[in-house]
Amino acid sequence: MLAGCGTASSSGNAGASKGTPTTTDASAFNPNLVPASGSSPGVKPKPKKKSKPKATSSKKKSSAHTAKSSLKTTSPKVASPGPSPSPSSGSGSSASSGSGSGQSTVTVSHTSTVYVRPDVPAGASMPSAHRAASVTRFDAAGGNIGCRISGDTVRCDVAHRVWTPPSKPRSCHGAWGQGLMIGSGSAFFVCARSSVLDPTGYYIHAGYDDKVGSVTCQVRSFGVTCFESDGRGFFIGRTGYTTF
Repeated sequence: MLAGCGTASSSGNAGASKGTPTTTDASAFNPNLVPASGSSPGVKPKPKKKSKPKATSSKKKSSAHTAKSSLKTTSPKVASPGPSPSPSSGSGSSASSGSGSGQSTVTVSHTSTVYVRPDVPAGASMPSAHRAASVTRFDAAGGNIGCRISGDTVRCDVAHRVWTPPSKPRSCHGAWGQGLMIGSGSAFFVCARSSVLDPTGYYIHAGYDDKVGSVTCQVRSFGVTCFESDGRGFFIGRTGYTTF
């Protein structure tokens, strides 16, 4: 009897060893605490966070939309063009944007400005914007310069000057270097015993011209320029002179 009880007891213990462990050690492996996704044994699974939808596709769409809208806002407005000229017709150049139907063509024309020199000699000034006078004798520069026009001859004298004329030739027995003259040929210095200065004569202000026959005289603030239709002329003033 006692032996039988002992045998039964030992077999029961053997059966218990083959079953679920009865240990309460927290570090022991407990399969009930392992989530299906897998984690460290014996650690309670953390609640799963709700996954946010990926914004990659939306960003791409958003960036594409932004690029599309920026193209719409930054593209220049082109007026409805007319027929595009052929490359061989006319001057200038044309630039077309795109090809095929629905594309606009922009034509750019290049025009050049032509500057025409007035009909005056190289040593003269620009023509006056005022109507030219037509007098044979006049004074200018506050009475410091006087001119006389007779036919195709013009002579201008200056009262006060700061320049020195060329050396007086031996053939001159009158006043020398006070004026310049155009006669037959190029301009030359006057050798005379008289002067064409006339304070009581007609006065021409700076900025005006005087035209008599083929002679034109331009009165400017720096002096008087006179020339013939063939381009011969001179300039005379208080500070200098020149012939051309």
